[in-house]
Order: sequence, then C-alpha cells, then structure tokens
Amino acid sequence: MFAGQTAARILKCVVCAAGELARLADTLSSERSRLTDRDSSIKRLESELKRAQDKAEEQDKALKSNQEGLRSVTATLRSFLQRSIDVVHNIVRLFALQSSNGSMISSTKLL
Repeated sequence: MFAGQTAARILKCVVCAAGELARLADTLSSERSRLTDRDSSIKRLESELKRAQDKAEEQDKALKSNQEGLRSVTATLRSFLQRSIDVVHNIVRLFALQSSNGSMISSTKLL
C-alpha cells in the first residue's frame, strides 16, 4: 500500500508539473506574440522615421536651392538698384550742368 500511495503522489506531482508546463507554454506563446507585435511596430516606426528623414533631407536641399536663388535675385536687384541710382545721379548732374550753363542738353546725353 505504501508503494501505491507513493506512486499516486508521484503521479499527482507529474500531473501538476504537466499543468504548470502547459501554463508556462501558453505564457511563452503569448509573450512571443507580444514581442513579435512590438518588433513589427518598431520596424514600422523605423520605416516612418526613415521616410521622414528622407523628406527632411529633400526639404533641406530645396531650402538650400531656394537660398541660392534668393542670393542670386538679391545680387541682381542690388546691381539693378545701383545702376538706377547711378543713372539718377547722372541725370541730376546733367540738369545741374544745363542750368549752370544755360544750354540745352539732348535726350541722348541723358542716357
């Protein structure tokens, strides 16, 4: 009878251990699934980050190009303004000369 009780206790422990192993297997499976989902989310976020970085680089290039264009336009406007100022100064000088000499200046000399 002692052997039968021992065998029953051992069998009960084996059944408990098997139940615990099954529970641990379920936990492991759910954790694996959760980690797989997390890994997928991380990969998706990395992909979105890469797209955002690429877009930012494109916008940076466009901004630099626009800055170069603005520098060129600014230089052209500055040059045009300086030439306009020079023309106005020349016209004022010619009118001053005309009034001091009392003579007529032809329109071709103004330009």
